[in-house]
Amino acid sequence: MKKILLAIVFVICFSGIAKAESWVLWLGFDDTRKITWQVEAEFPSFDQCSERLLQICKAGKGVLNSDSSCVMRQEAIFDRWANPELHQKALFFITRLCLPDTIDPRK
Repeated sequence: MKKILLAIVFVICFSGIAKAESWVLWLGFDDTRKITWQVEAEFPSFDQCSERLLQICKAGKGVLNSDSSCVMRQEAIFDRWANPELHQKALFFITRLCLPDTIDPRK
């Protein structure tokens, strides 16, 4: 996953697409099998998008990576068939990153 994010940042920095009309804050759910991406918000500039990303990251005690993505570890408990003895704990990661509107991480 880290290689994908670094590749995306490389493309943004060196291909001239940084002049996108708008920037999208993407939300990715990683349950260790795959990442499911969805749009969280859209901004007119990269600065506004990255500012919001930083606010969310700090509030959620996330880790801001060198590729300007924010990763937060989450745990969830699922109650199977409403039986307290069958609680199942799941670990997943939430990743947020800003990309130009011309890049869709789902593809």
